[in-house]
Amino acid sequence: MFAIMICVLLIVSPDAELLCNYICFSYPAMKTLMEHVSNC
Repeated sequence: MFAIMICVLLIVSPDAELLCNYICFSYPAMKTLMEHVSNC
């Protein structure tokens, strides 16, 4: 459900570029932090 909402916002929102930049920054950062925590 959340993924559908994000896809719709990326299609119709005037702020789609900002949302896309946020996703492209936060997802790799979250994965990197999770990897560092699991290796400790």
